[in-house]
Amino acid sequence: SNFGVISLFDLRFLMCAKRWQHPCQTDLHAMTPFDDVIPSDTSGNCRVLISAGGHETAVWNVFEGKCEQIFRNLDENATSYASGPVACEKAKATLRSPTLRDLQMDNASGIRVVLPLPNGGFLTAGSDKFMRFWHPHRYEYSYCMCGPSRKDLSSYYYSKKIYNGISVVEEEARNPDVASGKQKGSNACHEDCILDLALIDSQDRIILSCSRDGIVKGWK
Repeated sequence: SNFGVISLFDLRFLMCAKRWQHPCQTDLHAMTPFDDVIPSDTSGNCRVLISAGGHETAVWNVFEGKCEQIFRNLDENATSYASGPVACEKAKATLRSPTLRDLQMDNASGIRVVLPLPNGGFLTAGSDKFMRFWHPHRYEYSYCMCGPSRKDLSSYYYSKKIYNGISVVEEEARNPDVASGKQKGSNACHEDCILDLALIDSQDRIILSCSRDGIVKGWK
């Protein structure tokens, strides 16, 4: 919902089996099933990817209402994080109703779409016009797929940290003097917020992206 409430429905009995509130208590911009299974896990696939709290995407166990892993990227033009990940905070069992101020807040910035891929990774995109690939188990394989032409994509790298016992993959920015400068953002990148992604399951594995200005692009 627009204030972070997640509901798990049992369609056999047409009833809500569980409900909790995301720690961000604001818009959940994207949610999709996630088929990746954590090694040594025996609980089966009961996970979703949820984008909320600005530039964070997290793996949530829907049966337990618990965050298991977080992926977050830097805010536009930022070189560091002001605080720890929002999803690391405990989910709210007691739901808070939104205030008028909550409903009037502009939550347009951040990740707007999440697309799981057959290889176990996933793509994210949003207001900063970047498309990023994230690898759940090999964080060093995560990378910026494309971005605004003024950005030096080689200046970004990914590290793993632990917050409150939760694994967090964070995007980091090198000093501009250290970056190679060889991998610049593409002029073919979107010029407005990216709102949706789709995988065309063909031999070429084409990714489609669309932005708020109505532009649709295909990527190989």
